[in-house]
Amino acid sequence: MESFETFAELLNRYLKSGTRPFAPAGKSKPWTVKEFLAAFKAVDNTGISGTTLRNWTQKGTVPRTNHMETMAEVFFGSDPALAAERALPLAATLAVG
Repeated sequence: MESFETFAELLNRYLKSGTRPFAPAGKSKPWTVKEFLAAFKAVDNTGISGTTLRNWTQKGTVPRTNHMETMAEVFFGSDPALAAERALPLAATLAVG
């Protein structure tokens, strides 16, 4: 597992690598903004805007806990193979503070 310095770096890694629950290793395609926003809204009916995602990935803004939980669901679902990875976003957020 790669080390990370910030939440934004970790989030960018998940988006670029196409991290998805139950996807075969190395077979995921990178998330597009549109795909990620739709998946986020499917889990959390309120959704987020493209501006919010950009703030998280480029400006270092740290999301609220409920958004962290939604992201964990989008990226990892209930896939037991990704349980350790699922805990990383919160750890990254705490490291920033």
